[in-house]
Amino acid sequence: MSATFNLMKQQNILWSAAGRAAALGAVGGLTQMIIDPPNGQISGLGIVGRQAGELITEGVPAIAMGAVAEDIALSMLPHPTLSEGGEKAAESFWGTASHISGHWVV
Repeated sequence: MSATFNLMKQQNILWSAAGRAAALGAVGGLTQMIIDPPNGQISGLGIVGRQAGELITEGVPAIAMGAVAEDIALSMLPHPTLSEGGEKAAESFWGTASHISGHWVV
């Protein structure tokens, strides 16, 4: 019996890029999205920082319904908010992250 493994892509967005995080003094946070490159399906989401327990609830249904990164990247989220981290992680997967330069994506 052999197993096949797909390499996942990890997109990290530093909260220091978010105006809301700066206003709250929460620039040490991070949003991480794990994406399966062949189809863009979101396989995991990690959030570290203030209100992480509240923010993770947006990613749970996306994973459960089999959402792809493009679904999240095309979503309209309020600005400025901490929840933008997920959207920016999805956008960076597609190379379309708006107003975030490369040094915010790790």
